[in-house]
Amino acid sequence: MEEEKTSNIVDNIKNKEDKTAIKAAYKNLLIRIIVLLVVGYLLFSQVFLITQAKGMEMFPAIKDGDLIIGFRLQRQYVKNDVLVYKVEGKQKIGRLVARATDVVTIDEDGTLRVNGTVQSGEIMYPTYPKEGVSYPY
Repeated sequence: MEEEKTSNIVDNIKNKEDKTAIKAAYKNLLIRIIVLLVVGYLLFSQVFLITQAKGMEMFPAIKDGDLIIGFRLQRQYVKNDVLVYKVEGKQKIGRLVARATDVVTIDEDGTLRVNGTVQSGEIMYPTYPKEGVSYPY
């Protein structure tokens, strides 16, 4: 009888230890999931940009509906960088063709010149000057 009680007590202790170990494992898993979610949120809201192209502003390089992944922390831009920016609350996508010190002209034919040099890259559709706009702003 005494041995039965002792074996029951030992079994109860083992069951409690097993339950405690399982609870600790679940708690550890939950903490890891929360940390992973926080790190993922910070990465994709502060460091990287994931968005979808809306419109054909950069056709044929970027088409409507294409997935765009960008890096938010870059502050120095060079010519031909693709930029995602907002104008009046609307997301726009464009290619940087000139820096602050460059002279940009668009003639009546839609020819883009930067510092007097015709830009003939992948420009599928020419840009025409708007009436009433004077440069620099």
